[in-house]
Amino acid sequence: MSTDHYKVQSDYFDKVALTLGDKFDSPTNHFEVDNFLATIGVEYATRNVLDVGAGTGRYSLLLLQKGYTVTATDISEKSLQVLTTRAEALNLADRLTTKVTDMETPEFNKEFDLVFSVNLLHHVEHMTTVFSSMVAATKVGGKVAVLEENPINPSFYPFHILNGRWQYEKGIYKCTRGNLLNLFRNSHLTDIQVTNYLYFPTRFVLKYPFLHRLNTFLSHVPILRYLSLFQILYGKKL
Repeated sequence: MSTDHYKVQSDYFDKVALTLGDKFDSPTNHFEVDNFLATIGVEYATRNVLDVGAGTGRYSLLLLQKGYTVTATDISEKSLQVLTTRAEALNLADRLTTKVTDMETPEFNKEFDLVFSVNLLHHVEHMTTVFSSMVAATKVGGKVAVLEENPINPSFYPFHILNGRWQYEKGIYKCTRGNLLNLFRNSHLTDIQVTNYLYFPTRFVLKYPFLHRLNTFLSHVPILRYLSLFQILYGKKL
């Protein structure tokens, strides 16, 4: 993590670690984690998981609560400290391992049933290199999955600019459907699937259930389906 790019990113996420750490047990987060797992089709036998770019543990903590063994990586040491503290408070730390790394070089070798990242790849300096490290960490027969903001949806640009986060989020333009698919195909993953995910913020979907049905409907409408807020891709390692 010697580059200026990762210094800027790690300083920012160190700064906001305590604020972000408060959100893991919200109804919104439970909904998002459950839907992510359902979408990628995690089997019961999937117990050893690598969360790349885990931050303060929005996904890792809920996976621990569900009985998974989790290794969480991040460039922000303070974020991982928040994650560890919360896991200890929940008596879940015995199944948690953390590692400060940018994953630009392989850190693991065929160790995990599932390797995933959520809104990580648009933050990294070399997307292909980091994804290759994720694939290397996956067991044969295991799954690799990513969830990323959809750069075709115009709402993210003013949102990040108005919230003063554009400097840290501007890499979203790299995460087009085509670029992400190329990562999976060039890594020789099989059974590759792409899901257009959410057209309305989760907090509104939970408040107005009809939006959940509308989300499903829009995901099948030509042209409109490509304007989802997020995109989920996953595949299996041979």
